[in-house]
Amino acid sequence: METVYTESLAGSRDSILLDVCRLEKRILITLDLDFANMMNFPPGTHVGIVVLRLSKRGRQPQPLLCGDGF
Repeated sequence: METVYTESLAGSRDSILLDVCRLEKRILITLDLDFANMMNFPPGTHVGIVVLRLSKRGRQPQPLLCGDGF
């Protein structure tokens, strides 16, 4: 499991981040609700996106790049 910080992707546009996930066949886990828009990120165009909704945020969101999807 990697973070956008360890992969030097912090501050990258959503499309860049998802392109990296596609190339590396990774699932994106994020708190960024922009990724919940299925019109912008249709199923089948990526390995997977998991958008977490937390009741309380104790820290700044850090999207993760998880291991191989399959």
